This record gives sequence, structure tokens and C-alpha cells, in this order.
Amino acid sequence: FTGQRARHTVSAERVPLADVTGWTRGEETIEHDEGRYFKVVAVSVRAGNREVTGWTQPLFEPVRNGIAAFVLRHFDGVPHVLAHARVEGG
Repeated sequence: FTGQRARHTVSAERVPLADVTGWTRGEETIEHDEGRYFKVVAVSVRAGNREVTGWTQPLFEPVRNGIAAFVLRHFDGVPHVLAHARVEGG
């Protein structure tokens, strides 16, 4: 991972939501114009058994199902995980 970080420079900065291109803000969602990635939705939560019994919050809603998996193997008793390092802004 250190090598990937050293080879790439990526920066991200906040911009007004109105300036974000390729995404549409609708009545109930913010979603990608091509239906990719995820949607941002808002939910109202009610939980009677908590100190705060209700609130609203944004959530990411996936646009399709996916699988996340790691390949793990022990070498001399030490676990090693196969991972793919990818540079992305944000």
C-alpha cells in the first residue's frame, strides 16, 4: 500500500452539491445519472429501547448486490491476505 501511495497523488475537496455533475438530486434520492455506484436516501428511524427514540439520517443504498471476499493463507503461522490496492479520490 505504501508503494501505491508513493506513486500517485490524489486530492479531494468539498464542493457545493449544486456543482456536482453526473448526479441528480431528486425528491427522495441523490443518484448517478447512469444508475451506477449507489443512491443516497434518507430514512426515519424509530427505536423505542434507546436513549434517543427517533432520528433521521442519510444512508447509501447499493444499486446492485455485490460480494466482498478476502483470500487468506498462513505462511509460517502468519496470516497473509490477498488484496488489490487501488487509488481513488475521496
